[in-house]
Amino acid sequence: MPVLPIAAATPFTGNNSINTRTVGGGSDPFEVTVINYRSPFLVGYGFGARSSLFGVYGKLDVAWSEDDFTSKGPKFYVTLGYDF
Repeated sequence: MPVLPIAAATPFTGNNSINTRTVGGGSDPFEVTVINYRSPFLVGYGFGARSSLFGVYGKLDVAWSEDDFTSKGPKFYVTLGYDF
């Protein structure tokens, strides 16, 4: 049976590109690595309305997101198309 390697960088550790950021360096004589433990969970919620008028299908949606324990939104989405 094959053995799958386990990655050391997961969303739950600080060793990943989302949580770790390097500031400075290059022409700046100081370089600092900042580790910001962000929440790996993303949540979205919302509601919408659907309608059909003369064979054209229309949708209006309102959505909010939760990222790093901060609410963002509302975002409005309007879509026109054919009913299928």
